[in-house]
Amino acid sequence: MDVKISGGDTALDISGKEEYVEGIEEIFQRVILCISTRKGEFIYDKDYGVRELPKITDERSLRNAEAYLGEAIADIDGAHISLKKLRQTSSGTVIKITVTYRDESIWKEVTVK
Repeated sequence: MDVKISGGDTALDISGKEEYVEGIEEIFQRVILCISTRKGEFIYDKDYGVRELPKITDERSLRNAEAYLGEAIADIDGAHISLKKLRQTSSGTVIKITVTYRDESIWKEVTVK
């Protein structure tokens, strides 16, 4: 079980107590935090995070980005990440990130530049 993060801060319930996540949601939160951090940016662990992703223009660059993300989450035992390019927008490429842990999966759409 881990404290739930929402909008970059600890999530609180209506009574002001911290909210928690567990199971696949906890793993997903850990993955999102890791891939949202550039490698070398976290002062206490310079190996934490993901190296700069390639611009996703075709299937090969998508697979390279997926490999970079997989490398970043290698310390999260049992977690696997897969990507699918959805569409190009003016602010970047929208991809679908699916995180699988044991027999459960959860996904989210994110925009990468």
